Amino acid sequence: MRAPGKIRRSAKWLAEVESFLDGEPIKQKMTGLEAWFELPEIEVAKQAPRYKMGFILTGVLYVLSFGLNLLLRPILDVLPWQLNILIILIINVLLMTYVIMPKLTYWLRNWLYQ
Repeated sequence: MRAPGKIRRSAKWLAEVESFLDGEPIKQKMTGLEAWFELPEIEVAKQAPRYKMGFILTGVLYVLSFGLNLLLRPILDVLPWQLNILIILIINVLLMTYVIMPKLTYWLRNWLYQ
């Protein structure tokens, strides 16, 4: 839950910014996976179908998790298994968020958004 002061500051900031906008602002609430499949050149109202997002994510997660486990197992085997999983999970999420999903979404944009 947001603090009342933060809500007032956000409303004030939005009111100030709206004077610089041409037309009505577009407000969009993204939930979960949609953020990974966002492209600037695709109109806001158009989203990739959930089954396509799920298909891509399953494939990427499988390949990336398997590859990271094979690659990092010799290094991380000395750590407790809980820490091992946490480290691989953090690397997995960072790679997907900043490297893999932006590129993959761009490369598959024709199929994703048709």
